[in-house]
Amino acid sequence: MSSVLVDAGASVAATRFGRLFLDGLLAEPTGPSRVDRWRFATGDGPAHPDRAELANVLDHLTPLATLYDRFADEASRSMLLEVLLHRVLGGRRRRLPLDTDEFWAVRDQLEPTLEIGPSPYTSFLGPLAWYGLGGTEGPIEVLTHPLGLLNTFVVQQYLCQTDTGTIGPQPGDVVFDGGACWGDTSLWYADLIGAGGHVHAFEIDPDNIAVLGENLRRNRALGARVTVVERALGDRSGDTVTFDATGPGTRLGSGATHRAVTLTVDEHVDRVAGRIDVLKLDVEGAELAVLQGARRSIERFRPLLAISAYHRPDDLIVLPAFVMDLDVDYRLYLRHATNHREETVLFAVPADRDRG
Repeated sequence: MSSVLVDAGASVAATRFGRLFLDGLLAEPTGPSRVDRWRFATGDGPAHPDRAELANVLDHLTPLATLYDRFADEASRSMLLEVLLHRVLGGRRRRLPLDTDEFWAVRDQLEPTLEIGPSPYTSFLGPLAWYGLGGTEGPIEVLTHPLGLLNTFVVQQYLCQTDTGTIGPQPGDVVFDGGACWGDTSLWYADLIGAGGHVHAFEIDPDNIAVLGENLRRNRALGARVTVVERALGDRSGDTVTFDATGPGTRLGSGATHRAVTLTVDEHVDRVAGRIDVLKLDVEGAELAVLQGARRSIERFRPLLAISAYHRPDDLIVLPAFVMDLDVDYRLYLRHATNHREETVLFAVPADRDRG
């Protein structure tokens, strides 16, 4: 056992969260995941334990312990520990809960069973293809990568499953899909909210927008429920920002290849949407800024929040803190939709909408 883990014990606060985190650090390895067996075999795996990730946890023990106690269910508390331990220890020592033989069996069957045709589009993840699957109102044909298909339609990462029910969009909801990427999430939302609802899909990467457009054209009934907004959500409107189109993850300020104009959720609600019932954000580290630009609308309309909380080292500290500071009686949940470190989602559910 590395001394960095043993020495960490002296810094762990006397809280239930702190004791459980330390126990996890010192526990026997769970065995390498399939993902990490490949990464380390190819020399692509980071060194573990990750001292920077460990320092981040130890430096924020008090807010993390507060968040741990604030979560609405034991599954969220367990997931917080599992995600943090995976970040520190890596997949060779700490497998995430979804990393099971059953999960991999489903993943391996996606392409042979659901793929209906190739496409000329590609991404840094690899080629995109057309897939066919059933929706609530009929067949859906979606142009995406197998991981997008898995996360959005199979695992359904933007639904929060609890012991007593499923928390997600409702028929007639107005949804803001922040970081719509290829449009798979927009189609998924459009299918669930029905003809009486509407999706506002925010995306700025031109390559992603091209694929998004293909998806809306192929699914005309669902596409009619989606408005594409080519603006960068943020804490202010009207600023010009730069980004590189390295797709599908587009980080603002990362380069000067492309430009976009910022827009706040509050302004779009006031001028276009009229209200907001669901706010989903996967905006590559800009989540806090977008929430700051949505505060008035959130406190007025109390939407369901589904916020990606893995892009920045302090996302699991600053994002819940912002939500807890809002003048809304939110119940907090944490879920994780993959067997690697990406796709941790923080859910904030208005208390009167929560069936958990």
